[in-house]
Amino acid sequence: MDESTIARFWVKVDRKGPRHATLGTRCWVWVAAKDKDGYGVFGLSSRTKSVRAHRFSWLLAKGAVAAGLVLHKCDNPSCVRPSHLFEGTPADNTADMLAKGRYVSKIKGRPDLVHHGSQHSNARLTEQQVMQIRTEYVPRKTPLRVFAARYGVCLSAVHYAISVGWRHVEAP
Repeated sequence: MDESTIARFWVKVDRKGPRHATLGTRCWVWVAAKDKDGYGVFGLSSRTKSVRAHRFSWLLAKGAVAAGLVLHKCDNPSCVRPSHLFEGTPADNTADMLAKGRYVSKIKGRPDLVHHGSQHSNARLTEQQVMQIRTEYVPRKTPLRVFAARYGVCLSAVHYAISVGWRHVEAP
């Protein structure tokens, strides 16, 4: 691996990412191209295909991946901090997903496997925040961007909280 490729990689990393509650350290966030699932994508050169950034970070820090996958302890797909990563098999990945409650079942008749609200893996708001937004929102008077800025989410998350989503949260 040449030094210019390594330098080009680290320029695309923000080492002042969010602090992970249980790990006690900050995520190193990939700030360049990401795939549809939020994982960083790094092109090794113009002639080779891209690799996931967290996998390349593991390669730089630990060497080859023996188990097949590089998984996240922090569950932040854009994190490339080597201490937040670990090797695993597809079975390890599934077990990790189930243990952390990130599984969303599409199986009818199994509501015990479906996570709603803040338990959902894509949730950015809590039930309490949704109730607060609904209490303070006045249609055509309060811009959604006010709530988006306050809670650090996108406009669509606020719109979803007010209109069609979070059905399990009682109206104020």
